[in-house]
Amino acid sequence: MNIKQALKQKNKLVKKISERAEFLQKENCVVVGAVRNYDPHTQLGELVEEVNALVELKTKIHLANVEVYFKIFRMSELKNLCKIIKLVDTKEGMVHHSRYGDSTMINYESAIKHQDKVSLLEQIEQEIEQLQDELDAHNASRLVV
Repeated sequence: MNIKQALKQKNKLVKKISERAEFLQKENCVVVGAVRNYDPHTQLGELVEEVNALVELKTKIHLANVEVYFKIFRMSELKNLCKIIKLVDTKEGMVHHSRYGDSTMINYESAIKHQDKVSLLEQIEQEIEQLQDELDAHNASRLVV
């Protein structure tokens, strides 16, 4: 199985674990005399087995990704950097402000201009896209053992 397939399997396991945990939380207690459709002890045992399988699978995925950790971490931090840069205010010139019924005009200037912000975001997003393509190729070709 390659990393791409392993990641899909991991997501399915995470979903199954979540669903089984929710089931146990809702269905463990019943009115005295009510018929149980499932044995909670069996469900709990299967939940533990699925958690163990998830730990094993995640470990294999991580071991298979050792050589691309730099790319994974770089892409993650570049995405965070984009979020930060997008929040940088770049307004310029006279801007109308109202506060507590007062109305004033304030003249703003930005050290980082809007076009500089847009250009930087484009550069970072281009690198993110390149890293994602490289990781996609790695995930499709690298086997999980």
